[in-house]
Amino acid sequence: MKITPLVITLLGVLWGFPIFAQSNNEPQLRIRLHPAQIYAPQQVNLSWEGSNVRRVEIVGLVDELPPSGEYLLNFEPDTQYKLIAYGKKPKQMRTYNVRIPFKTLKINHFIAKDTLLASDLKTLVSWQVQDAVKLRLEANGQLLADDLPLSGSKEIRMGKEHIYLQLIAEVPDQQLIITKALSIYHRLGGKFEGGSVLPNEAGLLRWDIPQADSVRLEETYPKPQILGEALPAVGSLTVGTLDAYPNGRTFVLTAFKEGLAIGEQTARLWSRVTRLRLVAKLAQEEKGTTHLTLGQGEMFRLVWNATNLDSLRLYEENKLIGQFKGNGSRTLTAPLTSRTYQMRAYDPEQRHWEETSVQVTVRNRHFVKNNIALQELAKDHPIMMEIIATDYSQYPDRITLRVLAVDTVGNFVSGLANSPDLVKKYFVSLTENFDKQVAKVGNFQVKEVSREVSAPYHFSLALDYSGSMIGAPIASLEAGLKEFIRQKSPKDRISLTKFDHNLHTVVRAQTNPDSILAQYPMGLSKFGGATALYAAADLALEVFEPQQYNQVLVLMTDGMDNASLLHENKAFSAMELVRKARAQGVGIYPVVYGQGANEEVMQQVAELTGGYIYFTNQAKDLIDIYQEIPRLFQHYYEISYKPTPRDGGRFIQLTYFNQQSEHQAGRGMFVGEGYDLSKLDLGDVPSLKAGFEPIFKGKHIIAAPQVVALFGFNQANLEEAYKTNLQPIISFLNKRPKAVIEVYGHTDMVGDTQRQVVLSEQRAEVVKQYLISQGIAPERIATKGFGKAAPVWPEEKAPWQAQENRRIEVLLLE
Repeated sequence: MKITPLVITLLGVLWGFPIFAQSNNEPQLRIRLHPAQIYAPQQVNLSWEGSNVRRVEIVGLVDELPPSGEYLLNFEPDTQYKLIAYGKKPKQMRTYNVRIPFKTLKINHFIAKDTLLASDLKTLVSWQVQDAVKLRLEANGQLLADDLPLSGSKEIRMGKEHIYLQLIAEVPDQQLIITKALSIYHRLGGKFEGGSVLPNEAGLLRWDIPQADSVRLEETYPKPQILGEALPAVGSLTVGTLDAYPNGRTFVLTAFKEGLAIGEQTARLWSRVTRLRLVAKLAQEEKGTTHLTLGQGEMFRLVWNATNLDSLRLYEENKLIGQFKGNGSRTLTAPLTSRTYQMRAYDPEQRHWEETSVQVTVRNRHFVKNNIALQELAKDHPIMMEIIATDYSQYPDRITLRVLAVDTVGNFVSGLANSPDLVKKYFVSLTENFDKQVAKVGNFQVKEVSREVSAPYHFSLALDYSGSMIGAPIASLEAGLKEFIRQKSPKDRISLTKFDHNLHTVVRAQTNPDSILAQYPMGLSKFGGATALYAAADLALEVFEPQQYNQVLVLMTDGMDNASLLHENKAFSAMELVRKARAQGVGIYPVVYGQGANEEVMQQVAELTGGYIYFTNQAKDLIDIYQEIPRLFQHYYEISYKPTPRDGGRFIQLTYFNQQSEHQAGRGMFVGEGYDLSKLDLGDVPSLKAGFEPIFKGKHIIAAPQVVALFGFNQANLEEAYKTNLQPIISFLNKRPKAVIEVYGHTDMVGDTQRQVVLSEQRAEVVKQYLISQGIAPERIATKGFGKAAPVWPEEKAPWQAQENRRIEVLLLE
């Protein structure tokens, strides 16, 4: 058989010796590959030495190569390279075909007979690996076995709840390594139980762990301590009363078998508590409220839950309307007038009744959409009057009220003050109420005001663009905003401020509607964070200029303030905001959407500044509200009178004739500086609910907890952007050396409760360490991890809700 040069080439490459042509006259190449054995994927060095060679070509890659040299090839399996050696004489050439041999480093399988062990503490793992030079096995990062065969098995004995195995295959000289992981879990069976503890009674822990030889019992919260070593696998332990531990105690049981810890279980003891909660909600709403505003005939639900209580009774204005045994709900139709609903429940242990209530306010009047003269109104069509604003700037000489009169379809009824007889007929009487004392106003004047003769207005609008406004709320808000701008009188000026935890005045004092709309960026782009409500309102106050304009601040929000302290020299409490607005003579008109806002404090902000408040739980109402607001200042009745000279709060009640009978319209107001909103300002803050007390005792809370940082899922690192958020807090602490700070960590609602507490504590600690690095003394900082016990959103139906739950709040005290 004749052996051709091509065959010699292939055999030479496969067997590892140099490739050399067997002729003394023709061009010849000696070819080598390095490394001789290739693991894919990898690069290989091709080198050659030529004899009688003028140049070398690698077909398809390079044409001009020297008679001797080298070239780095990118290895691809099944690729054949062709080399051509050109002789010194014309037409002399020889071709060499080179195919690169290779191996494949691969873990074919790595499995365990059982990956979840219930009773046995050992299992068998097996593997098969292809073409490795070295093979080893690690358990939880520690070497378990070295120099393993490429195919084999090994018995693994559990010593922990979880073993993380790694099979590591290597080709050391080529720095090639691959790994495969395998997790084996030990499910610790049995029971470890705590439970609720009644006042003055001892707590009892019980356990039964059939897999164990013995157990160790320790307390982890609030006072870490070992309670018992080498206890029997079945037993119980009395741990005393919980009177000194209002947040309960947490215990960990560690089970042992043959000297190895084989798993842990956690149990809690907590004080027996009673809880009664009643909320009202619209059918399409998820979150309840204690103050629901809706229209006549609209359907709503009362929803209640009770803990450790029974014999539940539901009342409407103290009239029993239902009896129940446990948690539940009831669908009702809105009454003709506002109602208070009470829920009472019996505590059999303490032998007393607990009570809570909700207020359902019926929006009796329609939104104002047009005007109608009295003579055009049918005599059987009723009128509703409402006191929408107060002015005490001329007190004690005069107080002025602004009153709407609206028919059943939303027409402002004009002409009610065209004569003394009409005034006497429709504006029957006026009283001032001070606590339990009633003072009748003997003489008051009524006049109708038409916008055509009044001074122009400057409306400054602060609009909430926080994350909870996503979807229908922001769409309805912006649709209503467009109508507001189009409905205003031609001479009125408008300024617009958008806010979340950031503040941006995007339009300043414009009169032209088209120009205003062109400058206003729609949508939540670059927004969607926390709520700097008071700081935004303060910024919106600053845009007013000292000119001959009536000044009105319209403040829209769907949440409580939790970020105003991030802005230096801005209001960070309702008290500060009200003081500034009253000093400037600006009425604040809050628009409150949903159940997340502090309705009580917003009501007080409106009353204390002489403004008017809107409540709604339906996004579509925002369109009607913003259409109506400009009309509030275009047609109204002005009632003025000499008030009783007495500082403090008063309730003004107007009795009026509605075409059929006498009705009342009421309005609260406050004269002087003795008001205090500090307690109301804390509202329904999740971190301060359920009886939680600040860690620093004897200090006054400066403002509601502020959100300064958010975290990724299962993360506890403080991002640079949030370090920026902390700078105003640090500046505040530096300016007020007696102030202290409490840092509260929170998580989303996913995961084991105890693990989430640990994660929230880690988040709080990382913020504490950053504050210390910025010069704040450690003794001025306290931390607490709430885990998932104080969520902003108990039900996380959207990613942004989970994100808002994964937060750090800071509480400043002094």
